[in-house]
Amino acid sequence: PVEDHPVLTEQIITLTHQLSGTGPMLGFDGASKLSRKLERTFYDIRAGQRNLTPQLIWQTKRAIELLIQTFVEENSIQRQ
Repeated sequence: PVEDHPVLTEQIITLTHQLSGTGPMLGFDGASKLSRKLERTFYDIRAGQRNLTPQLIWQTKRAIELLIQTFVEENSIQRQ
């Protein structure tokens, strides 16, 4: 439950909200879309509409890895 991980939940919401809002202004459209999906998931967790399960934590870790990879790829495209 979110009560067990309130700091983690809030940190992910804050980070993903910042990335999804700022990303497009900096040319990181793909990363922004991915971040927005993660943000919505954690809003649902905070609202009690979803549970923070071990599987969801694992999927979040994978999403963050993909987010980093997307930033790197979009940054390299911008530099060309």
